[in-house]
Amino acid sequence: MTFPSEEEFLAAFGVEPAESDLSVGSFLYVFEDCDGPLKAMVSFNAVERSFQVRLLIAGRDVIVVSSEKVESLRIHQDRRSSSLRAIFDIDGIISEAEVIVSPALSCRWWALER
Repeated sequence: MTFPSEEEFLAAFGVEPAESDLSVGSFLYVFEDCDGPLKAMVSFNAVERSFQVRLLIAGRDVIVVSSEKVESLRIHQDRRSSSLRAIFDIDGIISEAEVIVSPALSCRWWALER
């Protein structure tokens, strides 16, 4: 599993890990929406090849989505948005999660058969 460095997260999103354990490649990043009480807690573990997104509004869980079999995490930036993308390969099913950090915090997750 490949993933961006702490320096790349800082440069792209202006955040440092809220928690980290370098021995297993485990990280937790917290993203807060600039316009409201929405927060995304994004964690991943390189050894377990896992990824989790926890969305909260005003400190209360709205949804928690987790998956294993992560191939890679990538930072995506263009003129319209900045996001973190997780790419999965789950027994022939391609799945992708995208946490859009700016301009407004949101999350998308999908799975498609090859």
